[in-house]
Amino acid sequence: MSDPISKLYFELMKRLEGEMEEAFGRMWRRYLSLPVAANQIEIDPLFSTSRGSPQYWRPPTDIFETEEEFLIHLEIASLDQDSLKIYQSLEGRRLWLQGERRDESREARGQAWYHQLEIYYGPFELPIALPSGAQLELDGISASYRNGILILRIPKRKQAKEQEERALTIPIEDE
Repeated sequence: MSDPISKLYFELMKRLEGEMEEAFGRMWRRYLSLPVAANQIEIDPLFSTSRGSPQYWRPPTDIFETEEEFLIHLEIASLDQDSLKIYQSLEGRRLWLQGERRDESREARGQAWYHQLEIYYGPFELPIALPSGAQLELDGISASYRNGILILRIPKRKQAKEQEERALTIPIEDE
């Protein structure tokens, strides 16, 4: 699958990411527990990218590898499925997912006092780096959506071949 050093590095980075998310999560939960008028709420700057505007959030993601494929599970309930785009990098082992989750009921609520606010809406961007040496067959990618989880299946390429950067449109099947 991958060499031991790359695997160890990947595991350490995932652990560090989890610890940081937990620490920041505790901090933001305390902040968001304060009552705030709906028309005063802005998305946390914590979730913005260096691009500035608009604001982005990051869906929780699990990545699995089998002998035949990579599986990527994203927790994105209420995703606007037509907004999902997947980009492949030149070296072929990095993916960039973009999409949007819309809060269509926010305007209908008018002024409201929030006591807890944990669901993020708006565009998201998610870079995914797969282990070094990963060769993907993006023409065979499939996607399904069930109970708020988007599942991407990306077959492994049998032989290495030259890659090119490109955007993909993948139909999402409801299960």
